Parts: sequence; C-alpha cells; structure tokens
Amino acid sequence: MDLSFANGIAAVVVAAVLVAYWMFPPLPVVLRTARPIVTAIGILSWIGFRLFFSPPSSFLDLFVDQLHRINELLVDVKLLSDLWTVFQDVLGMLLIAATWRFVYCLMHYSLSEWKELLIQTIFEWSQENIPLVKNELNKVKKQTAASVQQIIGKDPNRILTTCLPQDGIDATDILARLSSKGRIENQAWQNGKVSGAVYPAGKEHSQLMHSVYGIYIWANPLHAGIWPTVNQCEGELIAMTANILHGNDETVGATSSGGTE
Repeated sequence: MDLSFANGIAAVVVAAVLVAYWMFPPLPVVLRTARPIVTAIGILSWIGFRLFFSPPSSFLDLFVDQLHRINELLVDVKLLSDLWTVFQDVLGMLLIAATWRFVYCLMHYSLSEWKELLIQTIFEWSQENIPLVKNELNKVKKQTAASVQQIIGKDPNRILTTCLPQDGIDATDILARLSSKGRIENQAWQNGKVSGAVYPAGKEHSQLMHSVYGIYIWANPLHAGIWPTVNQCEGELIAMTANILHGNDETVGATSSGGTE
C-alpha cells in the first residue's frame, strides 16, 4: 500500500474521531445516561423473545448447556479445567445464596412491604431518569424550601457572618445584638404560644440554672475524673428519674443536651 495513501486514511480516521468527540458527548456520559434505558429495553426484549419465539429450553437450561460446552473445551487442559471447576463452584454458591435470599424475602416480607418496595423503586428510577418527574420534584423542593424559610421566620435582611472578621466584635455589641433578638424570639413561648419544646419553671429557677451553667461552663461530662461533681449530678438525676418510673438498682440511663436526643 502506498505510504501517502495510508497516511491519508489515518488522517481521515483521526479527523472523524475528533469530529465525533466534539459533536457528541463522551462515551462514559452516553453509557451512564443510557444505562437505565438499556436495562428496561433488555428486560422488555427478553420478555418479547420468550413470548413470541417460545424457545424450547428455559434460560437456566441454556445457561447450564453453555457451561457444559465450555467444560468440554477445557477438559484436555488440567489447570484450566480445575480453575473452571472452581469457578463453577463459586457460581453455584452465588446462585444458591441469591435463591435463598429471594425465598427469605418471600417468607418475611408482607404484601404491603413488597408494595412499598416496588413503589420506592419506581419512584427513585423515575426521579433520576424521567425529565418531567425530575422537573416537577425540583419545583416542589424549591417551594418547600421557601415555605420552610417562611415558617422558621428568618429575617431575609439579616447580616450573615460566614468567615472570621479581621477585627473582633466588641463584647457589648455582641450582647446588645443577642439581647435584642432574644427579646423578640422569646415572646412566643413567654406568651404561651408554644405547645412544647420549652418547659420553664419560673424566673427563680431560670436564674439558678444561669448561675450553675456559669460555674461549669467549661466542664466536659465525658471526663468524670476532672469534674466528678458533674458526673454525680448526672447520676443523681438518672436515679431520681428511675425512682419515679419504679426502677431498681440495675436501672441505667444517660442525660442529653435536649429532648430530641
């Protein structure tokens, strides 16, 4: 073959590859996008093949037949034959495990659980692969986020500090800001407009807690050897609660920083 002709063919091939690269998305993107569609098409194609062409053997029979044919080809080479036997053993164990898992699910899952699993699977697949569903979900997410901001009641004009300031803020200024915000935000529960979350026991009790917190502001309850009194307070609190609930000496418990935990 003439060298110039070969170079021409190579140049045409390189140009075609470059044009395809610039005109079409990269292959991984194409494969990732088409993966769920290919799976659905493959399943539907196989169902259609089984319904209309009616092969004499089942899929399992065809699979086993192919294993036997490969075994016949490798029987003359001992090492390959042994490796193939091990591979078949592993494949058989995986098949048994998958079958057992399927039977276990059939025995332990109720119809409602199967229904929820099916709905969840269809929903997750739809929101990832159907543009109309994805767009509608994004609209709902934006509406929900906006409503949450409205429910929380955050000031849209508030000043956000997202990094350490070059110069520290004066302590008086910090207390003034928080006091102003606190007076407004505390009005809801002080006026009885909060059904839960806050359980005040009077002004004197609040002042007592304020003083106690001030004494042990840097205490870490995880280090009982450094702050044994804090650990004792926790144990007594747990014991009092256990006594109210008719517990005994074997009753255990733990405190947390809030009711949610």
